[in-house]
Amino acid sequence: MFNPLNMVAPYDGALEFLEKLPGYDSSLGVIEQLELAKQIQQSGKYYWQGIPFPNQDNWLVAAGDTVSGGIQVPVGSYITSIQVYNDYDANPAGFKLNLFDKGSKAYLYYGDYMLNLLAGSDMQLFAGSNESVGPSDPGMNSDIPFGPGYFQGPFIVTNPGIIGWELVNAGVSDAIMQVLMCLAVPINPVSIGQRRISRGS
Repeated sequence: MFNPLNMVAPYDGALEFLEKLPGYDSSLGVIEQLELAKQIQQSGKYYWQGIPFPNQDNWLVAAGDTVSGGIQVPVGSYITSIQVYNDYDANPAGFKLNLFDKGSKAYLYYGDYMLNLLAGSDMQLFAGSNESVGPSDPGMNSDIPFGPGYFQGPFIVTNPGIIGWELVNAGVSDAIMQVLMCLAVPINPVSIGQRRISRGS
């Protein structure tokens, strides 16, 4: 039996789980969204880190309100994917997200906000209209892919290593909302610049 703890990167079999995700395996064109994750995995020079925001002290956002903050992130990290959670029973309109690198002044969404369902994969599954079957459901009742929303190209964190974020409740009711930002963090400073990660051709 294969033991993933014995895996030495880069290992070709390590990408098999990415290749066989149903949402990417069966949907025309979206296989490109795996290329960045595959290149990072194959390089063997990065480790995964997930950072959720906001925390439980301010994840309940009043209707029309904005919450914001900053996150310290290792310089040279790549933001590779986004996952979102929104309480659809309380807030079917969702929320808007803005992410930006304070060093380069670069915005993930070109200086604008993105609706949560377009920004990243949602942390819920739906069996039908307004019927949530929850993220623990194995997917037997839904054809909707469930997992991280991968980017086609890298968003690189520059000095001083601070990512600013803003969430805006787009609904008319108070609701819980949260984002999981997934990063590929350099194992050591030498990793930065040794291999340039770019969108595959």
